[in-house]
Amino acid sequence: MRIRLATLDDVNDLSLLETRVFDPQFYHLMHRSQFLHLLTKGHADILIAEQNAVICGMLIILYRTTSQLGRMYSIAVDPDYQGGEVGKRLFDFMEGHLKKRNMKGVILEIRAENTPHLERYKKRGYCVSGSVPDYYPDGSSCLKLKKTW
Repeated sequence: MRIRLATLDDVNDLSLLETRVFDPQFYHLMHRSQFLHLLTKGHADILIAEQNAVICGMLIILYRTTSQLGRMYSIAVDPDYQGGEVGKRLFDFMEGHLKKRNMKGVILEIRAENTPHLERYKKRGYCVSGSVPDYYPDGSSCLKLKKTW
């Protein structure tokens, strides 16, 4: 498996992966135009996990000029590759990438009821830093998580 930065050539595959992984009833989906914007004008990096020239996962990092923390906006692992190393490898790469950019840590949001992911993030050193009610399209709350180094 190889982790790399996305290019404009990846936009269609990223858009397809988004629709394979996320149900619009529960998550706000990114559209092709949003991927294009992030890759050309956004303050963002899109990491791609690729195996045998097939995109099996992606992770979107957003940046603010006023913050030393990166924001992990989204992670998506193709259903055919879930339960393996793809998500872990994307997270490892993201944290190393942020350190190379001299960032001081990372923030992210997860569904409040997503106990398995919460426990996984806590094991990686993430702490709950807040919550937001009615964050997702179905009205579910999110937990805000943070990790600094």
